[in-house]
Amino acid sequence: MLPSAQAGSARRSRTVRGPAQADRCQLCSATLGERHEHLYTAVSGALRCACGGCARAFAGPGGRFLRVAPCVRALAEDLIDDAQWAALGLPLGLCWLSTRRRDGQVIACLPGPAGPSYAQPEADAWTELCAARPEIAAIPPDTEALLVRRVESVREHWQVSIDECHRLVALMRSSPFLLDDFFAGLRRVAS
Repeated sequence: MLPSAQAGSARRSRTVRGPAQADRCQLCSATLGERHEHLYTAVSGALRCACGGCARAFAGPGGRFLRVAPCVRALAEDLIDDAQWAALGLPLGLCWLSTRRRDGQVIACLPGPAGPSYAQPEADAWTELCAARPEIAAIPPDTEALLVRRVESVREHWQVSIDECHRLVALMRSSPFLLDDFFAGLRRVAS
């Protein structure tokens, strides 16, 4: 299906940390606080926890890693209407969509209690959506994503850093009943 995304999913699920665990820099093993830097490996799709020194040393132009800047931005509830959403052909109403810099491909991650699954939105529908909504087209590849929650009457759209997406994946695996709390947290940060 999406072999490169699936191959990276095992690595990603191991690198996501729950809030109760003590984190260590995955490059030098320094102890990290609850809030710390993240680096994204575009080749494998892995997200790594990093201390400030390693984030500065290993990220940058031509580097192996991309630094993930914190981002939580609420987008309009009506950003994607029902017809546009249906045209994308995604099977669930909770997902994040990110463009890969290396090949321009858009991947949808659908987090769930059994772990993440991946899908590709219909290419023409995605192109039309980006043309109609420049705020979606402007989301940086690899390090940020469009987070969508369309469940029952709820319509939420967010521009978030990829580490927030990985936090959602970890939450859905461990405590899916806390989904409302996750989005309430996004609202607090965005306000």
